Amino acid sequence: MPMSQSSISRSIQEVSRAMNDQMAYYIEFPVTPEAKAREKNSIYGKKYHGFPGIVGAIDCTHVPISSPPVAHSDAPAILFYNRRGFYSLNVQITVNSNLRILAINARYSGSVHDAGIWTTSLIRQHLMYSIRQHLKKGPIILHINHYLRNIIERLNGVLKEKFRCLCKERVLHYDPVMAGKIINACAILHNFCLIRGERVEVDEIINNPDYNNANNNNNNNNNNNNNNNNNGNNNYFNEGRNVRNRIIRNYFNTFLSF
Repeated sequence: MPMSQSSISRSIQEVSRAMNDQMAYYIEFPVTPEAKAREKNSIYGKKYHGFPGIVGAIDCTHVPISSPPVAHSDAPAILFYNRRGFYSLNVQITVNSNLRILAINARYSGSVHDAGIWTTSLIRQHLMYSIRQHLKKGPIILHINHYLRNIIERLNGVLKEKFRCLCKERVLHYDPVMAGKIINACAILHNFCLIRGERVEVDEIINNPDYNNANNNNNNNNNNNNNNNNNGNNNYFNEGRNVRNRIIRNYFNTFLSF
């Protein structure tokens, strides 16, 4: 018996709410010493230049949504319009070396910067230095090579390829709160599949823009190209990269080997 679009929409909302109620069973950040040690002893610590104490990789990705009401009193459309030119939720995801999602935050509008989400993140206290109150004021920059960075971009690619409703071509036609619950439900299903032993095929992500953009950026980082570029954005990028490399070379060369 065929179902109407409205019936399917109601079913999606009901199932998403039910799955969100079970979220803690499938998406869990390692907070106990045993759980942290298990993640630290994973492929992160063993493979990537021996950088110690890594629990997971974290990043944000934009998930498109339909435009909320322009004159909404609490959440007008302008708050969800991101710098890329579309309406979205900016979703923060933490992932381990096996592409299992350790934490997800789908509550922020597309106009909120990644750094703003990180500042208010509940997992920030677990990822910051335990002695941060004793450190001098000022930024501390840690650079982990692009292979480590790639794992979170790969996860974003896998999610958007597996759950096409998260792609830019398939906008979530729900209010922001429900859209966030649907995103959480996709993350839960992803972890459920991993628990059941489903393999993540590389072919799934080769056409995903998030993953391809990350690979392109990493390849550019590895090409020591000092040619002058008239594009202002590229000039800023190159200048920033030089500053970053100088900081790494001066302060963190005992941690990393290039």
